[in-house]
This record gives sequence, structure tokens and C-alpha cells, in this order.
Amino acid sequence: MTLHDIKVHEPSDGITLDVTSGEAAIPSTFDHAKAIPERPIKALAWVYKAEHWLITVVRWVAVLLSLALGLLMAAQVLMRYGLQSPFLGIEELAPMLGLWVYFLGMVHATRERDHITGGIIGLIFQNQLLIASVRIAGTLLCLFAICIFSYYAQKYAMFNLSIGRSSPYIGFSKAMWDFSMVVGFILTGFYLILQFISEIQQITAIVKHRRDDL
Repeated sequence: MTLHDIKVHEPSDGITLDVTSGEAAIPSTFDHAKAIPERPIKALAWVYKAEHWLITVVRWVAVLLSLALGLLMAAQVLMRYGLQSPFLGIEELAPMLGLWVYFLGMVHATRERDHITGGIIGLIFQNQLLIASVRIAGTLLCLFAICIFSYYAQKYAMFNLSIGRSSPYIGFSKAMWDFSMVVGFILTGFYLILQFISEIQQITAIVKHRRDDL
């Protein structure tokens, strides 16, 4: 079988993708619904507009913190081996910057759906409604877990803030480390809610498509 033997049929609604050939048949599948759909819901236009500014800020902050972390590591090498005077505070600053970059990256990955996922359901079943239902159940499960993580993260951050716990070398409030988790979990939950709405929209389109075929 060559590439010329494969015929791809893509319907106008963009829901399904059927690939067939003379020798083998690949199970039909369709893309995951993302937090920001290709066809935004008109009623949520103001939400998507605000989200555009939000993700712009998240991206810039993540880039700047990544650059700051790299420069900090370079400066530490210079101070340790060039000036023979290492900066002990790097043991506190580097993890703090790394945490903020990590959790902001988690937010961006959730928005773009770039995190690693398995597609075994799509290999076993070909029922699009079933696959979409499993996906939306997974989104709800992730949202439930994120809510729990957010609760305990903010509780821990507020505890450290209330007792005035600070780092031993540079004296920064411990909450500066803790709030990276709080911000990351809350914004991830926000995008999971948008993803849930997109998946509802996808399921509605599948049902409508089936009714039109009857």
C-alpha cells in the first residue's frame, strides 16, 4: 500500500475523519475539544476576549521568569568559579522561579491541550458519542482533582503567610513559592471549565449530526 492508495474523506462539519484503503481500515476518530474552540460560543464572547489578555500575560510572565532563571544560573557560575563568591540565595530563588514557570506552563498546556494523553478508547471503540462522553468524564475528574488541589494549596499558602514564614537566606515570604501553586491550579481549573463547555458543544454537534442523518 502506498500513500496514493489512501483516500481521505473529511466532512464539512469537521467532526469525523475517515481513512480508508484497499487493504486496511483505520478506526474513525476526531480531535479532542480544546478550551478555546475554533467556533467560539457567542454567549461567551466576553469570556474569550478576557481570556486572550489573560493568556498573553501568562505567556509573557513565563518567558520572563524563564529568562531570569537562566540568567540567575549563569550569574551563579560566574560568581562561584570566577569571583569565588557563590550566591547562597540561588538555592531559594531558583526553585521559586522554577515553580512559577512550571505551573504557568501547566496552565498553557491545559489551554492548548498539549499535555500527554492516551487514545486507547479511540482504538477500541468507533462510537464518537461514547468517546466524547469518556473524554468529558475525564475532564470533570480532572476539574474535581484541581478543585481539591486548589483548596489545600491556598490553605497552605495562607497558613505560611499568617505566621510570617520566610526563606532563611534572602528573607522572602514563603507564600511567594506557595502562590505559584494557587495561581496555577486556579487558572488550570478555569481552562478545564472552558474545555468542558467545548466538549458539551462537541457532543451536541455529534447528536445533531446523527439526527440529520436519520
